[in-house]
Amino acid sequence: MAPKAPPRPPRFAADGLKHLADQIGDELRREKQQQLAEAPASPSNAKAGQTSWPPHGRSSRPRAQIMLDEILGLEGGLVNNPYDSGGLTNFGVTRKTLDDWHALNSYPIRDSNDRKREPGRLPNVPGIPQSVRDLTVEQARALHQDIAYDQYRLQRIKDYDVAHHIFDMLINTSPTPVRDFVYGAIDDVMRRRNLYDENRAPFTDLPEAGVGPQAAERINWLVDRGYKADLQNALVDRRRAYAEGQPDYDKFPGLLPRIERFRPPNHPPEGWYD
Repeated sequence: MAPKAPPRPPRFAADGLKHLADQIGDELRREKQQQLAEAPASPSNAKAGQTSWPPHGRSSRPRAQIMLDEILGLEGGLVNNPYDSGGLTNFGVTRKTLDDWHALNSYPIRDSNDRKREPGRLPNVPGIPQSVRDLTVEQARALHQDIAYDQYRLQRIKDYDVAHHIFDMLINTSPTPVRDFVYGAIDDVMRRRNLYDENRAPFTDLPEAGVGPQAAERINWLVDRGYKADLQNALVDRRRAYAEGQPDYDKFPGLLPRIERFRPPNHPPEGWYD
């Protein structure tokens, strides 16, 4: 009889999640080891004792959740920086963000995927608390996906790196500046490369905030035609210029390195291929 496996440690159990990034990395390694152990052997590599997982070289986890592994590692846990206009923040969720979410979700609604949702709840997580102090990391992940990734339908952006950067922007900055970063960067590339013509005109009807369907279509068009690096640099340049223009930005020493992480070359995590 095989010895009983030791109990699995609780997911992200450290009080305050002071070492959130390390915990996320440990959890991912455990999940990958478990997946490899459960995966059937591939005919092409059975002799080598290897396995084929995940199928088709693509991660079995949702793309937004893979992105959040890194984003939450940068955000950390409970923070109350006096220079942060967002105020008290937990796992990147500000007090105002949570209050606004509850105001919009105080009655039954249908979400961006046309699923009926009960007041104050998100799929697969317990009820969302009223205070950011009480948020768990699982609740924060669900909120970020709902408020930023799903609301602005970032799944329409095919390229992992570009979608990841815009997702990070929406968590780190309010949606209106993000709109200006994205549409401004698209315009920068289109003008610099002389890409405007009768079929591709400058945008004149912008959304109030975030990323609309026209921007997603134009991003995909630019990436498909080999202008991904131009677009990535333009996004970083726009975001950095905005950050450097904010009062007290120098009180956030990790901000500029965080923005510069998205300059090319960068690559999707192992196991995810666009």
